[in-house]
Parts: sequence; C-alpha cells; structure tokens
Amino acid sequence: FSTSNQNNNITSTHKISKDWFQTTKQQERRIMKLTAASLLILAAAPVVYSQDDGIGITNAHSGRRLYAQSNKWWESGVGAGHGTFWADQKWHFVESSCPTYGDIVTIDDTCYEITNAHSGRRLYAQSGREWESGVGAGLGTVYDDQKWILQEDDCGVDERCFLIVNAVSGRRLYAQAGRSWESGVGAGVGTVYDDQKWFIDIILPGELVEPCLDLEALDLGEDCTADAIETKLLFEMDAAGCDHSLEEEVKALVQERDYGEAMLELVNTCSGIERCMDGWYDLTIEGCTYQKILNKVEQNIPGCPHDAATELQYWTSTSTVQGAKDAIADMCGAGWDVLSETTFANINPEWDDDFMNEYVNGKTYLNTETGSFQDTDDGNAISSFRGNEAASTVMQSVPDLEGCALQSIMCCFGRDRQPNDNNGNCAEPLDSSCVNADPADNTNLCFLSEEFGHKPVFPGETEGDIHCHGLAWAEDENDFTAQLKYNNFFFVSLFDHMYQRGYVESTIDSPDIPMCACIEDMQPVSRSDCTQIDATLKFTITLEDGVLTAMPLEDDELKIEFNSCQGTNPSNGNNQNNDLASYVHRLHNRGKLSADTQDAIFDILVGYNQPGNNNNEAACAAAYEDVTGQDYPQGIAITNAHSGRKLYSNNDIGASNSAELEDNQKWYLVPSSCDGGAYAPVGGDCLELLNAQSNRRAFAQANKYWEGGVGVYDGYVYPDQKWFLEEADYNGEQAYFIVNAYSGRRLYAQADKAGTSGVGAGVGTKYDDQKWFIALEQNYEELL
Repeated sequence: FSTSNQNNNITSTHKISKDWFQTTKQQERRIMKLTAASLLILAAAPVVYSQDDGIGITNAHSGRRLYAQSNKWWESGVGAGHGTFWADQKWHFVESSCPTYGDIVTIDDTCYEITNAHSGRRLYAQSGREWESGVGAGLGTVYDDQKWILQEDDCGVDERCFLIVNAVSGRRLYAQAGRSWESGVGAGVGTVYDDQKWFIDIILPGELVEPCLDLEALDLGEDCTADAIETKLLFEMDAAGCDHSLEEEVKALVQERDYGEAMLELVNTCSGIERCMDGWYDLTIEGCTYQKILNKVEQNIPGCPHDAATELQYWTSTSTVQGAKDAIADMCGAGWDVLSETTFANINPEWDDDFMNEYVNGKTYLNTETGSFQDTDDGNAISSFRGNEAASTVMQSVPDLEGCALQSIMCCFGRDRQPNDNNGNCAEPLDSSCVNADPADNTNLCFLSEEFGHKPVFPGETEGDIHCHGLAWAEDENDFTAQLKYNNFFFVSLFDHMYQRGYVESTIDSPDIPMCACIEDMQPVSRSDCTQIDATLKFTITLEDGVLTAMPLEDDELKIEFNSCQGTNPSNGNNQNNDLASYVHRLHNRGKLSADTQDAIFDILVGYNQPGNNNNEAACAAAYEDVTGQDYPQGIAITNAHSGRKLYSNNDIGASNSAELEDNQKWYLVPSSCDGGAYAPVGGDCLELLNAQSNRRAFAQANKYWEGGVGVYDGYVYPDQKWFLEEADYNGEQAYFIVNAYSGRRLYAQADKAGTSGVGAGVGTKYDDQKWFIALEQNYEELL
C-alpha cells in the first residue's frame, strides 16, 4: 500500500498483512463496550457510548492510542502513543446534535463529541487546515468542529474499524506509524489511507436488542457454569415472554457484541470475580507463559485496585491464582501443539524410542564402535538435522528422559571414539591409540549414590578422564527452555559431543549407570558444562467464544539457537558461563526453578561453589564425608618387602625409605581390563597403579630390561600400564608380585638404593626385592 506522508506529501510504502494487524491491533487495542450502567438515556441528556472510565481509540495501522493531556490547550498535548494504557488515553463518545450546514453529514449519521475521560478536552479538526495543523482538543464552548461521525471501514482483519470524520471539515483523523507522541497525529481529506482507520468496538444504537431481564435483579444461582446460566436464563426469558433468542438476550444483558465474551462476563459475575480491563486486549508476546501474559496484563491495568494475577482469574474463569496458571498452561500448551514436531527417528529411521533408550544408557553401535563420524551416513544426517529440524521444530522425547523431577539432564561421557577433532586423546591408529581413549577431563566422578551404598568411591583420577555436560529448564512447561529441552538434548549429546568430539559411553562399565539421564539419576560429580536454548517465536493471545486461546503468529517461524549457558556463580553472584550449577542458580534467581530443586541438583553437582574448578577433588571428599560420615580414601602405600622402600611418583617413578607416608607415596589400585595382555591371568582382571598425587599410571614396556622402560604417564592408558597381583610369601607374611600384563615384567625396588635408582622391572628369576606389601583391604575399592 502506498500512503502519503501527511506532513510533507512524501510518498512512502507500507506492507500491510493480516499478521501485522494481529501484532499491532491485538497488542494495543482496547475493547469498547456499552454497559447498562453507562448507557444514560435521560430526557434531555446526551448518550455516552463508553464505560464510566472511558475507552481507548487505537489506530489500526500504527497501533498508537489517542490521548489528550491535562493542563494543555488546543493542539498542545494531543497525540498518540504505545505501551502503558494511561488515563489520558481513555475517551467518551457523547451523542450530540449535528451541524445543519455543509455536505459532510447525512440524515442517517449520528454525531459525537469525543471527550477525553481524564482531561475533559474535546477533539476538533478545523476547516481550512491540513495534516497536523488545526487538530487538537479544547474545553469550554462546544463548537461544531468538535463534532464527529463514525464511518465503518474494512481493515482486512476479522475486526471492524472506523474512519473518524469531522462533521464540519470532513477531515479524517490519523496516527502515522514510525512516529511517537504528538508527531504524526493529524487529520486529512482526499485518499483514504490505512493510518486513518481506528479500532473502536463500539456498540452503536440498534445493534443490540432491549433485554427482557434486569441483570442487577437476576439471581444466577450457585452453579456458575455456562450451561447452568444458559438454563437459568432460558427459564427466566420464558417467564418474561421474551421474543428473541438466548444469544441476543445474553449479549444485551452485558452490552457485548460477542456472545462468548458476554457469557464469560455472566460466568464471572455469578462467581463474584471482577475485572479492570473493559475487554480482553489481544496480546502478542514472545513465547507463551503465565509470567509473560501476567506482565502484559499488568501494563494495561494502571490504577486497578487488584493485581494482574487477580485480573487473569477473571479472564480464565478461575477462582485461584493456581487455577489461572493451570488454565494458561493448558492454553499455551495447545498453542505449542500446532507447531511442527520431529523425533530422533527423523535423523535415522532406526533410532526409535527403544534405540534411544539404549543409546542414553551407553549402548548401541554409536557408543561401542570406534572411529570418526565425519563423512559417514550417520554423521551427515546428524549435521543436516542440526542445521534444519533441530533449529526450527519441536523435538519429541526420549522415554528414559521423561519426567525429570529436577528439571535437568546431564550426560557424563567416559570414552573418546573419534580421532582428528582436537578433542579428547583418541588418535590414529585406532587399534592402539583410540580403543581406550578418554574425553577431555572437565570434572570429578565422586562416588555412587545412596542406591548403591555410596560405593565404589572414585578418589583422584581413579575414574579416568571423564566429561560431563548438561542442560536445565524452567518449571513452566511452556517456557522455551522446557518446550525445547529435547532439542537441547540432541545438540548436547548427538551433535556437539558425539558427532563433533566423538564422546560416548558411560563413565562406569555398569548397566546400572547411564551415560545420559535426568540429573537425579546421575552420580555425584564435582561439576558439569552446560548448553542453553535461546529461541524466538511470537504467540497471539485472543479471546474466542469467551475462552483465551494462544496461537503462534502466522509466518513467524520458530528459531532456535544453542549457546553456552549464561549463569550466576552461586558463591559470589558473578556471571559464570558454561557451568550447569551456575545456570541452575540463575534459573532459581529468576523464579523459574525452586530452592528445593536447586538444592537437590547441588547434591549431584557437589562442587557448585567452585564452578571453574575442573579438578575439585576436595568437593567430592567433603560431600562423601557429609553423606557417609567416613573419610574419603587418600591412597595406600606399596612397600617393598625386601628393601622397605615405598613406591612413589613425581614426574618419574622411584622408591624411598621415609618414615612417614608422603603424599606422593599414596597409590590407588584401579580395577581395569587387561586389554589382551599376553601375560594377563586367564579370566582375570587387571589393575592400574595410579599415583594419588601425580595422577600418573605406572608402566613397564616390553622388550626393555631392569630400569629401562619403567616409568609413569598421565595420558592415554596403554596396555603396558595394566598389571595384576600374584600372591607371594615373605618370611611368613602375605606379599605380592606386581606383574605387568603386557610385558610380563615384575616391579622391584632394590635395597641400598634411593630415589629412582634401583627401581625397575624384570623377568626370569623371582627375587625377594620383587615382593611387595600392599594393604589391599585399605584400597579405595575392594579387590577380588
């Protein structure tokens, strides 16, 4: 549509669509009604078409509401604005005599004085002027150019609108888009432009029948349902001899053109629920939640004796705040239901619910195979889905991830299966450098939950390098974060960590420990990384047949972005990104997650007060001691039976005769697979010798001798870092040979040596300095 700028005659183009009208009109307009109390028909009195406090006049094109401020004169203080519905934006339409001269008014027209309810000023548009000039509002004597007629026009939407035409000058009132306050408000003649059309749902004379019944005297009874009220009215109408329909009577009783809204008024009148809004103001909001609707309603009831929560009880026909919340939750949920939905089977038809349940529990070929996803059918499908459906549709659930009581999901990965992605330590060749590869370490697995008796415990690096990453969402099921939680789960698990980094499998090789689960079903860890959903989608909240309805705006697409969580550090209130506990704390601070839920999550993320600490062993120890009353394991001594030297590790491996057990002399014997070691016990398990201080594992390479090829290493766990114990006797005491499962070499520490000297591993004859005292019963985990 092409319109003229009515100040300077510069032509500009405005694209008008049904959706635009919904956005502007539904957000801004006030519904004008004529109630029995406000229709004053006295012998010599004018007819006032408004509620007692006045109604809004909203431009159909710009969405601006007309106002006339107090203590201003003539053209000053007359304009149109958006936002809060102020008292000086309310008006009365007062029926008046029409001018008897000129050719603007016909015999069928009704003239009105349009009087501001707050300032008392009457609108005028003088003859011989144009555009903004000569348009204002005054007090005192009523002049003929303060009289107006309404001409019904078409706005291209399912809502009638009017041209407001001055009865003397013929000038039509307008409020241009892209302007504010007094600018762009005036009156013109000639071509009818869209910014000369106004929403005023006014009830004009003759539009409603004369009611048969008296609303104030009518007893609607105790049953305030619509059906009961209709039955009651039909009975009363029959007794009164009414000759019109129930629908006409209902609309006439409350002076409302829409039957549904009229019945809503009767239901709430029966229930004793009052309102401040003279009609439902159709809202356009980003997202659809109770809080967002509450905030919008609050903007529209300044000076109301009750709050917006009470106002919403009226419009939802509920008697409690929770009832209104539930009704709006159902309404918003129905609005979300019309959007396009996808499942994990849209990525691969084989990935149905059963497959995905297996996947989150660390199974399926996705977890157990080794190799890259790049340029594979599965990898390409995941990448394509990420750029399309995951960012624009509502993904459906994985059954095992439904019903998360703590509003969060966490994945903890124990293996890296993909080389060449700069994440984890998987490398080529796969068979020797990737089968046991670890993800980048970003947390500590502390101990198992009460379900498992808090055992085993995982002090130091006994769990190996693991990587945890999670997501959380708001309590309101219609919040973007809640509605799109499975989109976020797809991104975290299949795309970001499996496809991009190769992270798979659970942290513990047990069918009872999932890879991904509701956080209440995961084991305590020190911390977790975090991804949040940032989405946009506008909803329109309308009143249809007396019922609030939410619908996504047509042509407004759901857009989803996945970003590092922006959280709040629980310990100091500072911003803290990429941390699940900190994001949970921010949700709590914003009223989207309860204190009880936060506390329960912090029982899992035990290092929540140090969100940047990826190696927070102290938090694990404190949590363990708090829930069990027992000391957290600190490691045990490995003492040579012959030389008395205690094995230690710094950057290398050695042994010393210190009287006290030093921190670098403490070891964990970590149960592990034997990786096919040629000397491994048949059907038996192996151990890793992990130093509690250096987090390095001992090795004894094949084809080396004595001290050669014996040391410690903290990277990829190779087969020559796997050991087993062989029982031995030393002077009647229980001792052990520590035998490398890959090389067959037995660890020793010779007498009369110190430090790294005399510490090595050999084969052949079994010497006494290859025997070790180890208090296995004190190991962090019981060994068979």
